[in-house]
Amino acid sequence: MKVPDIKQIINAAQELAQKRARILQTNPEIHGINPKGIIEETGEVVELPRFSSIEMQTAQKMNRIALRQAKTGIQRTFTKATPEDYARLTSTRIKDTYARAEWTNPKDGKVYHLLKQGETEDGKVIVRILDADGVFVKEAELTPKVIAIPDFFEDFNKGCFGLSHGDVVMTFARRHNPFARYVPFKINYNNLYTNTELREVIDYINKGNHVDYLSGSFSTLSSDITRKTPLMLPDRYRKFSPELFDYQDLSDKGVRVILSGGNAKPEEFADIANIGSTNLASHAHVEGVGSLSSKTGKVSEFSASRNSELTQHYEVGEVTPTLTEYGINITGLPGTDIPYSSNRLKELSQNPLIGKPVDKVKALQAKIEARIKELEREKMDLYTKRLSFTELTAKTQKLNQAIHINMQRKKKLLDFSYQLIQKDGKYAVALQEITGTSISAPTRVAKLALNDMMEGII
Repeated sequence: MKVPDIKQIINAAQELAQKRARILQTNPEIHGINPKGIIEETGEVVELPRFSSIEMQTAQKMNRIALRQAKTGIQRTFTKATPEDYARLTSTRIKDTYARAEWTNPKDGKVYHLLKQGETEDGKVIVRILDADGVFVKEAELTPKVIAIPDFFEDFNKGCFGLSHGDVVMTFARRHNPFARYVPFKINYNNLYTNTELREVIDYINKGNHVDYLSGSFSTLSSDITRKTPLMLPDRYRKFSPELFDYQDLSDKGVRVILSGGNAKPEEFADIANIGSTNLASHAHVEGVGSLSSKTGKVSEFSASRNSELTQHYEVGEVTPTLTEYGINITGLPGTDIPYSSNRLKELSQNPLIGKPVDKVKALQAKIEARIKELEREKMDLYTKRLSFTELTAKTQKLNQAIHINMQRKKKLLDFSYQLIQKDGKYAVALQEITGTSISAPTRVAKLALNDMMEGII
């Protein structure tokens, strides 16, 4: 076996770097998810650094913003908002929740709040734009982007609070951008086995309908996908040939295809080729989304993609649902995402201990117990005093009544506390955490579409 000449390798790398630098200097606005450039003198096509295009630079900026906001959150004090705006910004009613959006400008990282005012006759969305403090900036008309979401919307697949997988995906997309237009497409396992999950979307476009983005939170189930899609080395980022899928067809039609990066156990990370979602995210015409942890501010433990080699985008993919006055919040954004799925959840939402510090509740319980003991001692002391039968009976009854009242207070406190769990030193409803790159993907797609809709406005 011939050993590669180190000097040749270094010279080739230096020559490639020089070609790339020359292209980027003469073409400052490179576009595409896998950017390439052409040497004008020779016509040679040169593969450019991955994050050299406008789209990929925006992805990097959005990743940093998502990481920062996962660690520190967004301050929502609205100290300078008008009373009317403040009421809309802080309302937990579902109708208000889906009539507002938070937008972080990827160009400068500033947060803006958008309130829907209405729609024009030609379908544009009229929004009132406020800055982070709630100060009015301007009113504008947004042209909705169209987002296709093929997913499992059938009743038999319902899981989270009575929602199907597709409903959950759609909820995350709509909450992060309620002003876009969403087109759901029902898929099933047979579609995934036969790699036909996108045919309806393509047929929809071929009938004259327009689609800007496709958000996919599914994986391939084809058992022989790895054998049919050989590695295309040395290009590490676009591993698989397109013949099995319709992604190039969608790309040629102007659709930006963004898929979830996939979930896996740590021991499976090395076997990327067999993780279905990551297989798809490796496609030349596909962008992938990995998951960030809101707890650690790092890549989630379950995220199959853990760097920028297979997925260009990262969004939070771990959310603990909470109860609001009007329903359930599953996205972590302010407000109510879905109405109550059961009377039991509605009852739990009215538990007075929700959000109360555990130590203070425990201190109150100890205070009640101490009072009960004190009253018991007072009752026993009555028998050491010279009292008439009438006096003894009256005072005993009064103390028994006080003991009963405090016993009932203790019981009620314990009943309320037993219904909840202790989380971060406070009482909370025991709701199962929602995790997965399935929710990271629609979050990023919705944000990208909102970027497009806000282009040239701020």
